[in-house]
Amino acid sequence: MRKFKIIKNINYHFYNRGFYKQKVFRSESDYRFYMFKISQLKEELKIKIFICCLMPNHYHFLLNSGYKPEQIAYFMHRLHTAYAKYYNAKYENSGHVFQGPYQNKPVISKASFKNVYDYINMNPVEAGLVKKPEDWLYRLVYDTI
Repeated sequence: MRKFKIIKNINYHFYNRGFYKQKVFRSESDYRFYMFKISQLKEELKIKIFICCLMPNHYHFLLNSGYKPEQIAYFMHRLHTAYAKYYNAKYENSGHVFQGPYQNKPVISKASFKNVYDYINMNPVEAGLVKKPEDWLYRLVYDTI
């Protein structure tokens, strides 16, 4: 169960990691499929995403719940269902890809928004995967701060 209920027009940090901390993105095509689904569902469901970053074994989103917060749950459900089907078929796996339900935390103040945004943006740099955030191919920036 999530700690925080999603309410109208609030910014949230969403995140989750692979089941048993396993890699959930094993190849470039895995990242590309997930990113395609994000973009597709974002447009279809009118989800406001500021930034998202996909790492080998986890992901982060900073988004706004808008006036229909139930759309966020639907977005995440459709995204993860599509990815689980793709992943399980590709790797001849079954069951969970992610470790439990996604987590979310409200991001209320401008300072905390900037901190979360910077944290997500710098995640691949801090992990030693790239030298600059813009070099990480699996990061989507839709709305800047």
